[in-house]
Amino acid sequence: MVHKSNKQHSSTKTPSSQIVSGQSTRFYKRNKEADLQAKRKIGQYYDGDTAGDLLGLPGAGIIALMSGDQLHPPMVFNDKFWSDGRLWQEGATESVRQLANLAGINANSRVLDVGCGIGGASRLLAKEYGCNVKGLNISSLQIETAKLMTSVSGLADKISFIIGDAESIPFPDSSFNHVWSMNMFYHIPDKTAAFKEFARVIESGGLQSISVS
Repeated sequence: MVHKSNKQHSSTKTPSSQIVSGQSTRFYKRNKEADLQAKRKIGQYYDGDTAGDLLGLPGAGIIALMSGDQLHPPMVFNDKFWSDGRLWQEGATESVRQLANLAGINANSRVLDVGCGIGGASRLLAKEYGCNVKGLNISSLQIETAKLMTSVSGLADKISFIIGDAESIPFPDSSFNHVWSMNMFYHIPDKTAAFKEFARVIESGGLQSISVS
């Protein structure tokens, strides 16, 4: 999904309980303490996961055994990737390229990668499209791995990583012209709060690119 930001509509207030999913809208009351506990569990899950250690990718989880540093399935309409687990990394990488091409990522893009994992998509975007990327993640261990992999990739001048929460993004208004999220949006407890933060940190005319499996 690629969505263009239009700041002139920012004065219209959206109820904090409004959730947009596909073409349906539903309202519900959310327990903020439950949200906080959910986010802590997500961070603790990845920080405590050791499966990625087998590949030298601490915090990456068991999916890294199939998809490498991308940490998501091959989200492309191609049966060859889905039918052969040995091709998952190739398919996962191709799905990043497809979304980047659809979104028009280029050397002028200033990208916020929300839920960046260990930085697989961030590095691909910087290397192949020449853009600058800030990676945001709630897992401290994944951030450490992302920084290490980026430092040895020669892309540290284009990419940086920070621990943070998608519902309270630690950047000023209009800091980016592109907000990117690859197969992690389901982790966010309060999706309305996240969308509001995406709109806040993106400049007028910027784009939001969100891919979910």
